[in-house]
Amino acid sequence: MESLADSTLDPPVLAERIKSLQEQWRTLSKGAGENLEADWQRFQEAARKAYQPCREYFEAQGLARQENLQRRAALVARLVAFETGHNWEQPDWRLVLVALRESKQLWRQHSPVDRAAGKAVHEQFVAVTSKLQNRLEAAYAANSNQKKSLIARAQQLCSAEDSRGAIDEVKELQRRWKTVGIVPRDEDHRLWEEFRQHSDTVFQRRQHEFAEYSAALEGNEAGAIAVCEELEGIASSSGPSLLGSTARVTELQGAFDALGEFPRGVARDLRGRFERAVERCEAAVAQQKLRDTEQSWSTLLEAANRVRAYKLAVVSEPDTARHESLRQETEDYFSAVTRWPKGGQDAVKAALGKTSGLDLEANEMALRLLCVRAEILADRPSPPEDQPLRREYQVQRLMQSMGQGITVDASQIDTLTMEWVQAGPIEEARYTQLLERFKGCRPH
Repeated sequence: MESLADSTLDPPVLAERIKSLQEQWRTLSKGAGENLEADWQRFQEAARKAYQPCREYFEAQGLARQENLQRRAALVARLVAFETGHNWEQPDWRLVLVALRESKQLWRQHSPVDRAAGKAVHEQFVAVTSKLQNRLEAAYAANSNQKKSLIARAQQLCSAEDSRGAIDEVKELQRRWKTVGIVPRDEDHRLWEEFRQHSDTVFQRRQHEFAEYSAALEGNEAGAIAVCEELEGIASSSGPSLLGSTARVTELQGAFDALGEFPRGVARDLRGRFERAVERCEAAVAQQKLRDTEQSWSTLLEAANRVRAYKLAVVSEPDTARHESLRQETEDYFSAVTRWPKGGQDAVKAALGKTSGLDLEANEMALRLLCVRAEILADRPSPPEDQPLRREYQVQRLMQSMGQGITVDASQIDTLTMEWVQAGPIEEARYTQLLERFKGCRPH
């Protein structure tokens, strides 16, 4: 039992091993005449130490199941609110479909939970998703019937005597087809193929009309290629030009959707190219916004460095003219910045006007602790000289969060950056080292 105190076994396996040893002890102690109290106390203490990782593991598992149950309950509440608050007089079926799909994905992610405790929530989830699914299925059925009626009419037009009138009516049927609501993808594809076959038959009855139809398809293809090329150009741009093109991307999407049909041999490739181009634009815009945001944080750190240089001069240099020059340079830098993180400008201005916090040693300790906290968030190692500080902070954090769990999210590094801005001045060489450590954590 004492050898298990430093065991590397997984907690469930370790717990079974401890239980087995305890059962063996009870078996061996039956009928023993000698006094085993001292050995029993030693055995019990060893078992307590060995079981500590198991206790922590099972407590963490229980907490995770409780948190998952809370998340599931919150998910059900949001889904119920969506169902009761949706405008079913004019429903957005695509939004309903997304809500169902994403809620089921989230439900699976929020597992495991205790079966007994989660039974009621599960029943509520099944009830609300079934209600939404039934509404969706009813819409599917109604829309499918509408498309089937259009198919039946197109089939009748295949044998119509007035081929020109039949072509005009088929075009109207195609327009109406686009206005019909959603249908499951596979069924929609099958219905569309059947509808298109009848439509093609009508067009083929008159060579002239069919030639016009083919020309229209080729025009649509050319228009689609032009749209794709413009989207691909936008996706390759950057900076303000890229961010200013979002409205144009929306216009191009509308233009592509308005083109209608394409030649059968290129339709799939064209649509695939269009979808990839749109995805590239959206990804490029997201990346540009991310770069701009991170640049704003870099700007904030540079502003903080200028504040540090000014305040260090106040502490270490008697030349007041030099102080005023540095302060003016810092304020000029503030004025030239066009993009700050939320609250960043106010934070550096407050730091600039702050007259306290001029203890360089205390300031360095505060910045070292911020580096350690950032390295913990980023799961990066701290240098050897700060390992004791890291252990002390982790113990304090563990004690403060006992029974609540420790959560990590991306916004915490921004909070630490705001704290960094408020820190007092230290010598430049040491500050540069610490700043590089801190900045190195942001990408992670």
